[in-house]
Amino acid sequence: MKAHQAIYESVNNPLDGVEEILMQNDWMYDRSHDDQLIVQVAGQFCNYQMIFNWHEEFSTMQFVCEYDVIIPTARLEKAPQVLAMANEKAWLGHFEVPDKTQTPQFRYTSLFRSHSPNSSTDYIADLVEIAMEQCERNYNLFDMLAGSMDINKDILEFALKTTAGEA
Repeated sequence: MKAHQAIYESVNNPLDGVEEILMQNDWMYDRSHDDQLIVQVAGQFCNYQMIFNWHEEFSTMQFVCEYDVIIPTARLEKAPQVLAMANEKAWLGHFEVPDKTQTPQFRYTSLFRSHSPNSSTDYIADLVEIAMEQCERNYNLFDMLAGSMDINKDILEFALKTTAGEA
């Protein structure tokens, strides 16, 4: 049991670093206890709820970025096709639509054993930036899934195209 304890010893809670990032961005957040922090962030297309959960025993932080979109029950059968396309292009983490909330979300869990407090803050800042970029890039997919439009592979591929300029 000593070896197990030594592996996870002396890791600072990275949520302290998350707070620094949120304060630098003037984002309002709620940290009702040491192990969880929740923040609402405005994106280009929708608002996001970011949830940071710290699991001290394993020195891991789970990060979830939820869209403010709800997928109607009748459309959930199309979710696997949309998720497969979004996850195929994801470099970090994955997208899912939990049955309980029917809300699309990006999820990623990080190990923090080898991070110093300073490197943790930089790492989390990068994580938030990458997650927001991926969520914004995939917004059209989840918006289409939530809507009434007939979805097929061609339409989904078109929704993933990168656009340039303004119309």
